[in-house]
Amino acid sequence: GFALLAIYIFLGTRGMSALGSIFPATISLGMILFSLGLIAAILAGRAAPAMAGAEGAEGWSRRLGLAAVMAAWVMLLPMIGFQVSSLIAFAAIMAIADYDRPRFRIWAIWTLSGAAIVIAFWWVMVDVLLLRVPSGVFF
Repeated sequence: GFALLAIYIFLGTRGMSALGSIFPATISLGMILFSLGLIAAILAGRAAPAMAGAEGAEGWSRRLGLAAVMAAWVMLLPMIGFQVSSLIAFAAIMAIADYDRPRFRIWAIWTLSGAAIVIAFWWVMVDVLLLRVPSGVFF
């Protein structure tokens, strides 16, 4: 389903300007590649398809928590800036999405990875795509 949706989105970028089509074309190509990779992993027996309803009642509270974090992130963006609000949202999503209780070392790796991802996205948006991002109070 995602691969077909991504193909539809990619084909829809043909009518856009070269600059305007960069983001949707890149995201749709990523969706295609990851979808095909997941299909290949399932066919090779390296992954199993998701089971509907396997997460139980706890899944709904996690979904609502994710929606609340994303809403708070959008509201905090103009006030405290992209990087700080994104780091806070990343930490909150890690806590919500974690079903296990990993050791400190794993949390440290996740935190450093999250910081690197946020900084990389900020750099790409500001210096490569030349987009304006909210600076807020901090930076």
